[in-house]
Amino acid sequence: MAANTITLSETDYARLTALVNSGSALTETLEQELERATILPDRKLPKDVVSMFSTVEYRNVETNAVNSVTLVYPGEADVNAAKVSVLAPIGAALIGLKVGRHIDWALPNARTVRLEVIGVSQAPLSTVEPRP
Repeated sequence: MAANTITLSETDYARLTALVNSGSALTETLEQELERATILPDRKLPKDVVSMFSTVEYRNVETNAVNSVTLVYPGEADVNAAKVSVLAPIGAALIGLKVGRHIDWALPNARTVRLEVIGVSQAPLSTVEPRP
């Protein structure tokens, strides 16, 4: 697998593609991520890969600050509950990354920070509702 690829389950890929095709102006970053995805059957997606509804722990490599967010669809985003939309820049950047991988994330002030995925917890299947 190339260093710049991400890994997605078939279900996440199908739902995220439908979201991108819905015509929202906010989907450009996610569309770019989908173009570089390796798609696996749902049951073969490694547990340490960021997928929809997973909780991701990541570290700012420069400051060592650690944050944790749950990746959700746009209508479920809630900053107070640390639920980040997959259409938000950080959400689109994290989807499909594996523990130990990093992203260079552009900040609004034109700086870039390197974020490393240090943990992924998958939501129990019974709590995951299929929403595009």
